[in-house]
Amino acid sequence: MSHSPKEDVLSEFLTKLNISAKVFGLPSVCGEWQINTNGVSPMQFHLVARGSCYLHMHHLDAPMPLRAGDLIAVMHGDWHVLNTSS
Repeated sequence: MSHSPKEDVLSEFLTKLNISAKVFGLPSVCGEWQINTNGVSPMQFHLVARGSCYLHMHHLDAPMPLRAGDLIAVMHGDWHVLNTSS
C-alpha cells in the first residue's frame, strides 16, 4: 500500500474496518484528577490532546506515562484509569 504525504493512513485503516464510535466526553482538567470509563463500551480510545497523565492497568508493572499526542486503545473493557498520579 503506497500513500502520499497528504493521505491519512490511520483514517483509511479505520474506514476499511468499518468501525463506528461515539464521543462520550471531551474533558478539560487541571490539578489532581482521575478518569474511569470502565464499562462504557467494549473498546475505548483515549487521546491526550494537551498536558500529560498516567495510564493505570492491572497488567502493567507500573503506570504508563502519556503525553500530548498519545492515543491509546483499551480492548475488551479492560480495567483502566487515567490520572495525574504515578
